[in-house]
Amino acid sequence: MAAEKRSKGKITSKYLKSLCQKYIPLYESEKLGSDELIELIKKASQDARKNYKKLPEPRTCNLSTYVAYWIEETILKDFAKKTVKKIHLGNSYNTDDYFTKTLAAYFSTLPLKKLQKLRQKILTTFPYTKRRGVRRKHKAMFEKLEKSFVQLAVVRNKLAQKKGYRQYPKLILAKDQIPILVYQRFTKNLDIVINRIHKKLPKLSDLPQWFYSPLNLPCFICQLPFPSLRIPDEVIDIAKKEYPILKRFQHKVSIYLGDKTQIQYRKETDTFKIETPKNYNKRHQAIGLVHELGHTIAMLKDFKKGKTPLQIGKYEAEKLASEIELKLLKNLSPTAFRARLGDILLIFHRVLFELAVYANPKQDLPKLYAKIFNRCLPKADQQSNRLYLLDENIVLKPLSSLPQAIAYTELLLKKTPKEPPQKLNK
Repeated sequence: MAAEKRSKGKITSKYLKSLCQKYIPLYESEKLGSDELIELIKKASQDARKNYKKLPEPRTCNLSTYVAYWIEETILKDFAKKTVKKIHLGNSYNTDDYFTKTLAAYFSTLPLKKLQKLRQKILTTFPYTKRRGVRRKHKAMFEKLEKSFVQLAVVRNKLAQKKGYRQYPKLILAKDQIPILVYQRFTKNLDIVINRIHKKLPKLSDLPQWFYSPLNLPCFICQLPFPSLRIPDEVIDIAKKEYPILKRFQHKVSIYLGDKTQIQYRKETDTFKIETPKNYNKRHQAIGLVHELGHTIAMLKDFKKGKTPLQIGKYEAEKLASEIELKLLKNLSPTAFRARLGDILLIFHRVLFELAVYANPKQDLPKLYAKIFNRCLPKADQQSNRLYLLDENIVLKPLSSLPQAIAYTELLLKKTPKEPPQKLNK
């Protein structure tokens, strides 16, 4: 694609035609006009060229790459804006859209903000002795949520079938550009990776008895001594040393404390904004920052090659970023790297559960969630767990972590050299 669009640094009509071929079927599947899309592409191309001239040197990419990114981002934002379904809890039951109706029923029972607060209470903020009582108090609500949750899975599968996919996971594989052979390798080798991680996890002898309980979110990062770091300066210094491309464009990277861990490339200014949660402790801020720096460095490297993350797809972009992340973590602290592996096990848990749900929504889901947790986490012995109903990713964005889970599996299948011992400050 990168070579196809280049003609002395310009976007070719052949490339614009390929964009139409790529996105017109998507627009028409939602009964949106193709003529409007073509005009959108033409205008986006003009806007990108005009804006590129204003960008100060050094620019992160050449003109053709910049225009390609601008056009595809514009298309995706336009499509999302035109197809998003607003849910009004008070009257959305009158809609003929069964998916919207089911989602409205879920969040009428438990609005999103209350869901987030309840999850924090049960899994992290409340003393363990009080968590069981909180869960017991909401038993009837959990039973009601479960019915809506099963209906959501059924309707997502039906929506996928209308688009030509057997089940919802098949749609995600196509959307995130995950090759079927890569997915098959993931399902075949995941348990090998899980067992490797178990052997690498830090040995902790003083864990509370409830560490693997259904009323706790196990975190190895918070259980270990961690290097004393000035955040973000020392993390960035380590990254610049390993990846000089970051040093060249460091002035284009801004880091903020906010509400979530995320990165944004701002095409209008050719800059990156990294956000880390202000309510996280410094350990988790450091780990999150390393991951987002991985995305930043990966994007800069792709830009240099004339590629954009929108072209290569979510899976390839996640794999490149995760590879950089794991390498930086080893340099930052071998102990931090091993503790991060515990987080990766939780990603595997969520993804394996989601895959099993969409393969068969009408099964004992609390038992399934517990069983898969025991498969992923060493020494765990849960019998039943309904707290997937409080995971907004599982409810609202199922399988959004599939590209990341597959990427980590691919990377951790490789043999890695032993990390040298490192003295840490407690």
